[in-house]
Amino acid sequence: MNSRVSIYAFALGFLATSAALAQDSPDDADPPVYELDEEDFAIDREGERCVTTRNIRDTDILDERTILFRMRGGDYFVNYLRHDCPGLVREDRFSYRTTGGRLCQVDTIRVLEQFWGFIQEGMSCGLGVFYPISEEEAEFLALEPEERRGGPPIRVSNPDAVEDEEPAGEAAEDTASGDNAE
Repeated sequence: MNSRVSIYAFALGFLATSAALAQDSPDDADPPVYELDEEDFAIDREGERCVTTRNIRDTDILDERTILFRMRGGDYFVNYLRHDCPGLVREDRFSYRTTGGRLCQVDTIRVLEQFWGFIQEGMSCGLGVFYPISEEEAEFLALEPEERRGGPPIRVSNPDAVEDEEPAGEAAEDTASGDNAE
């Protein structure tokens, strides 16, 4: 209940700030700077261990450790990798192998690097839990860092809420993902 109130408070504050900035600033002004309290992002929510790969519509690499997953049906998930993944932002693409058509927190992604005109797999990085976020939170995260000054990254206060569990399934699939994934 408390997390639901926090989410609604965040959304209301975000929309009110956006509307006020849009009305008060001329068209040629600097992009809006969102002034949000850190408490707005201290949302306690449980994550999902896995997402179904056929439902992944698109991904945005936000930084060396954060990937935004846009899903078919309008759902959004943010995944904080277990560690920084060198080259992820620079290359802006990755591949993954799944079991049973599900991408899970126990899986790894591989940065796809271009080397002498060829694409090859580079650094391997472990996925974290998939945290559901709202469309407003996804839009905020997708802004360039200078446009979201003053707003801390969306955090979760219970990152270990989901226990590690091997995904069920027999067949392994090779899949690549990036900005133009369908």
